[in-house]
Amino acid sequence: MVTQRMSPEHIETFVHEHLKEDLRVYENQLKDINAEIMEYVQLKNMIDTILGRENHEEFKTQVNIGGNMFMKARAESVDHILVDVGLKVYATLSGFIQFKTSDEIFRKDSQAEAKIN
Repeated sequence: MVTQRMSPEHIETFVHEHLKEDLRVYENQLKDINAEIMEYVQLKNMIDTILGRENHEEFKTQVNIGGNMFMKARAESVDHILVDVGLKVYATLSGFIQFKTSDEIFRKDSQAEAKIN
């Protein structure tokens, strides 16, 4: 027997009021995550280009200064690569990689412990 809760009108209302809004929120989150991934891919490609040079000589490039506006830049030394980790704080690339790797390992361990308990 079909109750009022299971009626097609009720189901349609539920889909439109709740599920579509949830889908919109998740799509926005996915878009933000994909944008962040693209930034990391660009960073990786730039680092590969820099480290692929024979004697780490000076090179010229363009830097995105925001709003897809670019400015010419010149790097005289690529001995140390600095990564902006937020709030205008910079860390060396090797230190940043160690931090992110240990942070990811800690998160996975925490998730494993939570599943066990």
